[in-house]
Amino acid sequence: MRVAIDGSAIGPERSGARTRLLNLLLAYASLERRHEIVLFCRQDAGLAERLAPAGIECVEAPPPPPPWRRFCAPAAAWRARLGQVGAHALQAETLPVPRCGEAPLLLTIHDLRDLEPGCGGSAARRLYARFLLAPALRRVACVIAVSESTRARVVEWLHVPPERVAVVANAADPAVAPVADAAALAAFRERFDLRGRFVLALGHVEPRKNLGVLVAALRLVRRRAEFADVGLVLAGRSAPREARSLLRQAAREEAVPLVLTGPIGDGDRSRAFSAAACLAIPSLVEGFGMVPLEAMRARCPVVAARRGALEEVVGDAALLFDARDAAQLARALERVLADQGEARRLVERGLCRAAEYDWSRSARALRAVHDAVCTAGAGR
Repeated sequence: MRVAIDGSAIGPERSGARTRLLNLLLAYASLERRHEIVLFCRQDAGLAERLAPAGIECVEAPPPPPPWRRFCAPAAAWRARLGQVGAHALQAETLPVPRCGEAPLLLTIHDLRDLEPGCGGSAARRLYARFLLAPALRRVACVIAVSESTRARVVEWLHVPPERVAVVANAADPAVAPVADAAALAAFRERFDLRGRFVLALGHVEPRKNLGVLVAALRLVRRRAEFADVGLVLAGRSAPREARSLLRQAAREEAVPLVLTGPIGDGDRSRAFSAAACLAIPSLVEGFGMVPLEAMRARCPVVAARRGALEEVVGDAALLFDARDAAQLARALERVLADQGEARRLVERGLCRAAEYDWSRSARALRAVHDAVCTAGAGR
């Protein structure tokens, strides 16, 4: 079977979706060949340069139109594109659910944030998720969820039969690794003016990341003299100006030193994990939890919210807390900051936990999905 994967919504900036697609297809290309993959991708995404040499056929595609135009696009549009590349099935990586006629349709769902109270995006996205997503999923042959937690929500909230939802898990980005070079870590600290210990948060500044609770927890931590040097570093994609301003204001009011690094590359990502006292993830919603696995891979202790897929992914390799309870988060941070034995225990468990998630295993799971779709198609 020849499967077309629509990766046109993925750009050059680092994101969980980009990390997943790149590493999953690299691993898929190394498996015994049973199906052909053709990837629609943007020229500026940098995916073709990595995937084409591995044997993944890449077809240049423009950036996708706005979601409302994709929602309204007729099946004939995708039928024509599939016909041009000789594909038998379409695997979509983003919403809205496309129409592609009689060809089997697979859809990756990373999370259901737009159905979570106070965690969604625009009003249009929330309305689509609430009223139009479940009916659209009836034409999907298989929903690919990134975690068991996400799978359970797809089944319960969107009423998709369990046999039509498969899990193809994420894993840590192999580009992230521990940094032992003291000079490199010192240079990283100097570049961002990091003078004391710091708690690292990595990701967007948006409501579902729940960063206000982390700021409030650090205020409680810093009341004790032995933790007065501890600050907060937020690394990742640039946040909207209003969100950055609100976060800075909260940090000033709580007297918590805050550094916003903006987007960082793989090298700085590894250095940030290696220099941090710990990674804190107070998110209200995460469809998987790639960041904590990367921290564990880089030997950074993890403190994570007991919410959804985070608890599933980190297992017993992180300290867990109630995402709405700043005092509970503060106590978890203090344990890591004050107890080197506890920090070492988390590091060792984290290394084992990160190793349990593997892109090759995920690629085999994806191939099994393709096998099932191919078999079902042959039986029609």
